[in-house]
Amino acid sequence: MTLVAERGIKTPRKLRRTHTKSRQGCGNCKLRKVKCDEDKPECQRCRAYNVICTYNTTDPLLQASYDGAHEVEVLLGSPDFRPDYDNATRLNVIPANPPFPTLLNCNQGSHVLDMWNLSLLDRFKERTSTTIGMGQYARHFQDVYTSLALTHPFLLHIMLTLTIMHDRYLGVDIGSKQSRAIAFHWSQGASMLNDKLTHGVQASEKDALWASAVFLATLAFASFDATSPEDAWPMRPSSPTDLDWLKLIEGKKEIWKIADPHRADSIFYPHIPKFQTLTQFLSASDADLSTLPPDLLTVCSITAACTSSTNPYLIPTATLSQMARVECTPETFGVYIGFFTSVDPGFKLLLARKDVAALLVLAHWYAKVCRLKQWWLWRRASFECRAICIYLCRFHTSRPLVRRLVQNLELESDLFVSRPWVGS
Repeated sequence: MTLVAERGIKTPRKLRRTHTKSRQGCGNCKLRKVKCDEDKPECQRCRAYNVICTYNTTDPLLQASYDGAHEVEVLLGSPDFRPDYDNATRLNVIPANPPFPTLLNCNQGSHVLDMWNLSLLDRFKERTSTTIGMGQYARHFQDVYTSLALTHPFLLHIMLTLTIMHDRYLGVDIGSKQSRAIAFHWSQGASMLNDKLTHGVQASEKDALWASAVFLATLAFASFDATSPEDAWPMRPSSPTDLDWLKLIEGKKEIWKIADPHRADSIFYPHIPKFQTLTQFLSASDADLSTLPPDLLTVCSITAACTSSTNPYLIPTATLSQMARVECTPETFGVYIGFFTSVDPGFKLLLARKDVAALLVLAHWYAKVCRLKQWWLWRRASFECRAICIYLCRFHTSRPLVRRLVQNLELESDLFVSRPWVGS
């Protein structure tokens, strides 16, 4: 209690300043409790905030005046962060100088898309989108992905996460804001996507669903916190999260069935035949296994008599053989992505058990894709490839074939500067 109150002294009540109230203002200004200049057919405030001005009480209020308005609402305020990026180019679908942040629908309410978020969309379109998928297709879908994201919030959340992670890789660091943003957008995007899958996907959402699956699989592979091969799987202590990236890639196969990019009305439809040509593998009987090291075939117990039902290594090694004569480039990356179609639950279980032959097969794939040096791919592939080599040399030194395969693998891929097996 204040001294004035204790002494019972009454303070004069502050009188409110009188003013003339507008009774003829537009509905938006009344709702936001701001003074309307009553210009017609559009007042200055509605024009400034890009909302449709309405003097009709039956019309919807605060309706955005550009396409996609049903997904975005207007919020008066100012952005809390405005980084300066020289390479950022404004998206045509976003106002050049938006006077407001926008609200993104989330499971926990609404999230403000401030100027930083909008600049993330710029960088996704002009930079990050070109690093996902095969070269010519990545460039083709620059505008397509962005347009889909502006009408499908679950895809937008996932795209923002991917772009922030790319920023982090490039050293664009803004401290804790970056980490919080990754956690928020990733969890929201995944949660909203799961909700769609649980309650049914509309036909208009299928393309955005497939794009989300592609980006989530990319995020899973890019999410890698090891600082050295010694800290990476399989060298680190076993954890339930081991090979989580592989689980998400398996989930991508299921979403392919739901999204059905083969649909004639899909934006992906014209490019499916070429993609399938690159990712389609020969049957094990047609594969030229002579392109692989004989020691690898021996360790995997592959003979002319074995089949995919009797030997879990046959299909993965057959897919490796198809890569042997194809250099890993952005244009041919589909061949390497196709490796995941050969990883069935049985082979994944062998990896989880750190089976020697399965580890060697995966290490050979890692060594090949490392040559692409793509930001979301290279760190995990190079660290885990080296970690596999260290693990095999440390715990399976009694097997000459394994030692020889590791030596050849590391010499060919040039991933190691120093090699732990030399002199051991």
